[in-house]
Amino acid sequence: MPATFLPRLSSLLSRRSSRGLLRSLPAPPPPGRADLSTNDYLSLASDPPPSRSSRSSRSSPVPSPIPSSPLLPPGSTGSRLLSGSHAPHSSFESALSAAHYPSSGASCALLFNSGYDLNLSLLSALPGPDDVVLLDEEIHNSVHMGVRMGRAQQPNVRTFRHNDVADLERQLRSVPSSAAGVFLCVESYYSMSGTVAPLRRIFGALAGPSLPPDLPRGALVDEAHASGVFGPEGLGLLQEAGLADHPLLLGATHTFGKAWGSHGAALLCPPAAGGGESPVIGAMLNFAKPLIYSTALAPEHAGGLEERLELLRGPRGDERRAALLSNVAEFRALFEARFGKRRSGGGTFWLPEAGAPGPIQGVRVAGGNEGVVEAARMLGEEGYR
Repeated sequence: MPATFLPRLSSLLSRRSSRGLLRSLPAPPPPGRADLSTNDYLSLASDPPPSRSSRSSRSSPVPSPIPSSPLLPPGSTGSRLLSGSHAPHSSFESALSAAHYPSSGASCALLFNSGYDLNLSLLSALPGPDDVVLLDEEIHNSVHMGVRMGRAQQPNVRTFRHNDVADLERQLRSVPSSAAGVFLCVESYYSMSGTVAPLRRIFGALAGPSLPPDLPRGALVDEAHASGVFGPEGLGLLQEAGLADHPLLLGATHTFGKAWGSHGAALLCPPAAGGGESPVIGAMLNFAKPLIYSTALAPEHAGGLEERLELLRGPRGDERRAALLSNVAEFRALFEARFGKRRSGGGTFWLPEAGAPGPIQGVRVAGGNEGVVEAARMLGEEGYR
């Protein structure tokens, strides 16, 4: 197996520990003990949530997807590294770890406030100035912004044609001999086109002879739009492809604002050799500025995410996924009956050839941006958005 980044990250954390600077998640304070590091200046975060009768009549009649619990404080009071780490956070991370890596006793998950924050954290903290970063040309904006925040030098940041493994291999072969390592970033299910990454071939290229075997390399995979939809129990396309524990996988981004119907995100990392925690998680706790300097998700929210995970993995999750696939098939059939199967004879709208039967169905519109704006206007007049 070719070299990975894990020894480099472990060494960074060891040096930080030797200087007494290593960060880790603190245990929640005992009940009734004064919290000297809280940001909850007015103690509102520790108040019980207001009853429905006390809420303003202007409140939305739509119930929250995650109900409030009188047993959980509505606010976290601070960063996870200070006062904001509560039992529901670690409980959800343990449940998510067990779902993805049932044979590992280590924590393989780390909560973030959003997928954008998570991708900013990974790409700003991990690549160094001498590393090459390879991006699929359709990768999400958050990955580009993370690279700009970090230490990677712009000449070392390169894109390859969307889902084109041959072009990826060409880029890998062109990595300069001076490079310290190679980071590869892809989405498993792309948010704009609805295309699925050929993950097995991508990992094969990364592990193949295009790079010297002693050059560290690793992949970061954004599963934001696949999580909850694809794979066994909705656990994503890495699980479906049998790649969730691949030694070159540094981590996967799972977000909760899409199929999960909630908010937030989690980093999933394969356990380290011997079953311990991945040094990628340690690197996030010590170097990821969006995590270190942000107030954590509310404990009641983390508790609700654990309930949502249980739902998605059970029969109700299977029912929702089956209904989604049925809706997608019906949409495609109705669309093709109205506009034809493919663009022909100067048609205005058409669908690309069917890829994954997922929720992202990118309708192609003739006429450039003006045509798209006009199509959106027409749909808006019909009450669609």
